[in-house]
Amino acid sequence: MMIRPITRATRFCKSYSYPGGEPTSTLVNLTGDAGYTSARTIHSGFNYFDHLEPYGLKSQVWDRWTTARIADKWVDKAISQNLWLIEVFHAMNLPSYPYGCSESSLKEHLSYIRSRRGEIDNLTVWATIEQIRRKLTRELPFQATT
Repeated sequence: MMIRPITRATRFCKSYSYPGGEPTSTLVNLTGDAGYTSARTIHSGFNYFDHLEPYGLKSQVWDRWTTARIADKWVDKAISQNLWLIEVFHAMNLPSYPYGCSESSLKEHLSYIRSRRGEIDNLTVWATIEQIRRKLTRELPFQATT
């Protein structure tokens, strides 16, 4: 077995997806102890920038019934309500697979996202977590100690 040395080009995965998507307190603790900065659940929905739950992230999951128009509405809601949207799909162009999407729908949706450039940031989960933490740190009031 050859062990590859860690180099500058090595990138660590900082986000985790729970097996089965359901977090337990044990899994949350193990995830944090292993060095992950966040974890995604199976829970459908959006995330709030001012109430960060890094080990309980929600997402909108594409399935074979999701169209670009439906996913575009997710983006519109995230923009209008200042929410953090994580989109997930597991496969493309596998008609019998329930959590896939068509290539044409995904392309159409990505084109819509590009049209909203300037209104949204397209970041990785880790980059978003870091951005939120920096913002929250800057906004913490100074506390006097006695």
